[in-house]
Amino acid sequence: MLAAGLAWWAFLSWEEKAGPGITTVLGAIVTFIIVIVLIFHPIATMAEIEQFNSVKETLESARLNDQISEFELATIQQKVIDQNKWLANAQYWAKHPLTNWFWPEEILKLNRIK
Repeated sequence: MLAAGLAWWAFLSWEEKAGPGITTVLGAIVTFIIVIVLIFHPIATMAEIEQFNSVKETLESARLNDQISEFELATIQQKVIDQNKWLANAQYWAKHPLTNWFWPEEILKLNRIK
């Protein structure tokens, strides 16, 4: 929708355009969004790392329980798969040369849940 609006705006004559004020406002909004993402992504990733460690400890202690049912074991296995999938994705992007500056170093120190 935004692309269609910008295309329509580009075909208008200069007199019909609202002027450089719209460009300034759009530029400010985009800049604000980029700055917010650059600030909050590392913070959110650190929270995900803490959550990963917490889930890893919980799952390891749950596996030691001899009274665990098959349903609970299946639930644990699904959680392990989900956490390992998140870790693999995060480590891929943390190693990628174009995005490695965007990810905390701690993500590379994590090991998958076995």
